[in-house]
Parts: sequence; structure tokens; C-alpha cells
Amino acid sequence: MLSKDIGNANITFNQVLKSEIGKGVRVTPGFVLGTNYLFFRALRAGMEVKGEYWNPSSHQNELSGGPTLGYEHENLWITLGCLFPFNVHTDNINTTLTVGYCF
Repeated sequence: MLSKDIGNANITFNQVLKSEIGKGVRVTPGFVLGTNYLFFRALRAGMEVKGEYWNPSSHQNELSGGPTLGYEHENLWITLGCLFPFNVHTDNINTTLTVGYCF
């Protein structure tokens, strides 16, 4: 995960390798790109976009995004998000929970 703070704003990029085990192993490369802003002492609000570079099973790229709400305390941070489909290849509404520790 790559993250950069710019004042009260933050931009984060996460490279994702999703795999499914079954009849052979498939690895689908994807990404999560997020941005948020520190509104109160430890509370951040923002948005994230999640997608796949290429989906080998359907040859279509899934893309979704939505709002996030985060809390941070010292080196620990927690972000909760809700992702809505951006295209016809994404058929689910998902929730995300990301927990991190900076050291």
C-alpha cells in the first residue's frame, strides 16, 4: 500500500492480487485507489475506487466505488467503506473494512 499525506488530505493506492481456488488457480490483478480528508481530530471521510485491470473469466473489467469513513488513533487506523457498481460488469454492492498500523 502506498500512501501520501498532503496537509489534511490523504491519497492511497493499493495493488491487489485476487485469487480463486477451484479448477486451477486464477490470479486477477486489481487496484484500490482512495482519497480522504481529516475533518475532525481523528475522523476522516472520503471515497475509494476499486477495479480490476483484466478479468480472465469474462474479459471485462469490474469497477466500483463509494464513500469511506475512517478513524485513526496514534499509529492505528480503521476505514469502513461501501462500494457501488460503476459498470455492468460489477453486480454487487460491497462493504470494505481496512485496518492498518503504521510503524
